[in-house]
Amino acid sequence: MIAVDGTDVTSQVARRPGRLTYRPASGLTPGPHTVTLTFPDPDSGEGEPIQWSFTIRDYSALEEGSLDLEGSLTYEQAAKRLQGTDPHWNLNGNVKITGRASERGVVATLDGNLRYIDAEGPGPPGPGQTPRNNFDLADFLLTLSKDPHKLQLGDVQVAESFLSTGFAFPRRGGLLSVELFGAELHLFQVRSDSIIGFDHGLGIGDPDRRVQGASIARDLLPDKALRMKVTYLDGENASPGAFNIGSAEGGQRGDLLSVLASSSLFGQRLRGEGEAAFSRFDVNTADEFGRRGDSGVRVKVDGTLWETLNLGAEYQRMGLNFQSIANPNFVRDREGITTSANTRWGPTQYTLGFSQAHDNVRDDPLLPRIRQRTYSAAWGLQVPDYPSLTLNYNRSEQASAREPAGFDRLDTVTDLFGAGLTYSQPTWSANLNGSYSLQDNRNGTVPPDSTTWNATTGLSYRPTPRLNLAPSFGFTRSHDRLANVTASTYLPTVTANVALIPDLLTFDTQASFTRTVADDESIRSNSFTGIFRLSLSLERFLLNYGKQTVSLRFNYNRFDDEFSSLNSRQQWGLFVIIDLLAPLPLLPPAWGGLFGPKTVGRLPDVQTAFGFKPVGH
Repeated sequence: MIAVDGTDVTSQVARRPGRLTYRPASGLTPGPHTVTLTFPDPDSGEGEPIQWSFTIRDYSALEEGSLDLEGSLTYEQAAKRLQGTDPHWNLNGNVKITGRASERGVVATLDGNLRYIDAEGPGPPGPGQTPRNNFDLADFLLTLSKDPHKLQLGDVQVAESFLSTGFAFPRRGGLLSVELFGAELHLFQVRSDSIIGFDHGLGIGDPDRRVQGASIARDLLPDKALRMKVTYLDGENASPGAFNIGSAEGGQRGDLLSVLASSSLFGQRLRGEGEAAFSRFDVNTADEFGRRGDSGVRVKVDGTLWETLNLGAEYQRMGLNFQSIANPNFVRDREGITTSANTRWGPTQYTLGFSQAHDNVRDDPLLPRIRQRTYSAAWGLQVPDYPSLTLNYNRSEQASAREPAGFDRLDTVTDLFGAGLTYSQPTWSANLNGSYSLQDNRNGTVPPDSTTWNATTGLSYRPTPRLNLAPSFGFTRSHDRLANVTASTYLPTVTANVALIPDLLTFDTQASFTRTVADDESIRSNSFTGIFRLSLSLERFLLNYGKQTVSLRFNYNRFDDEFSSLNSRQQWGLFVIIDLLAPLPLLPPAWGGLFGPKTVGRLPDVQTAFGFKPVGH
């Protein structure tokens, strides 16, 4: 018997004395393939299989090579604009580029997005949008690797440690990872603020907007029993407002050294992590003060007992002046501890949590010390084929101490009780959630003493692939105990998708109605927002290539103030939308000359002599 990739092809094998020949009817896909030859024993009918492998290459110079584009284009024309500031038309295009090449263990990949945005009409672009009539590079990442080494250029993610870069520091630049003498070495150089476009290239050309650093990690004991990692970075950001609201306009500069130790014991049942970091940071390079040094410490321990009980604790202390140029959202001047425990017993799950933290870690007499405490508990019940139930309780306390003159004392406690019920079936699912919160301000009026009830229910119903219906209803009632005023909000919503003609004509809508009333007659209003869209798919008329859709969308907004008609308003808009999506391979077989002739993907004759050694494979 002869099998190729597990498929028996014995009936297609040509037999000649001392030789077996098999020619597949069609080309084999590029990649590894396996041939198995088995001669049955005359007595038992069984035999020991003989197996060998071969590889079909993409190109003669590359084992694998591909470069593809996926273009999308959305054009929106306003037959009637929703409001006067809306553009008459919008045009958004994107080209996604993906490429891959490999040879002898070296793998190169390319991912990127080019976008085009244009619009006509009044009003500036929205937040986060690039200027109109603009073709630009949204993002790209070029990776070159040979296990275990890797080089990345473009929009990289630098993730060294919690105190140095946080869980991730996404910036444009370069990142090199290599293994050297049993140690893992990272070298990185990235731009200090977020950028898009072609103008800045790799983003590291401006020395006053650059972060560079290195880290080295090594296992000191086997089985991850002890691992050490040292990270150093420094850099400058001449325009910190680009990513850190409220920063000084003069720019920021700083360096940081971090030492991280981690351990995993008893088959990862006990895990620990400790990090100490030391920074020197200048929050404003324009003033006369230079870098100020400070430190941060973090210790975390978690483990598993008796297979089901998980325990964890974490301590953090961040100095007043501790800051990292590669972690702009870091919260400093804070010390606290967090603990958690969760376990499962049969169909039930239990969770407990506690945290306590305070600021002003250096006891500055010009500032108060504000303490926060939180307590949490949750219980869940999950039985197959029955509704699942969850109950939870959270308590939050905030209080101040050592208040300087002119600072009002803080003392607020908030209790929150919640419950949820969920049930699912193949064609529908339903949920009901409720909560009750009590906020007690024991000093002052902000935030107010209040009691809040909240309830939401939702249903998802899909009886057939042609219909998807999801209505929901929400209710909130809040009572201000000081003003003795109760305000209620009712929020029904519906989302629906109906295939009027399968794979051709679709109708979908999203609509919500909100009614708000107060018992002191200060508020009594209604608002409605609805989006209704009819979409025609054109793929079947275009040889089923890509995806093309023409849509007609109707937007309607209405607000009614029952006390003052001057505040009431009504808006509607009608839009025609064209969506185009088309894949385009850039390396079809005819382009193989870029990397040498493309192989035809045919298996050579499987010729086996009596010595059972394949010939010519």
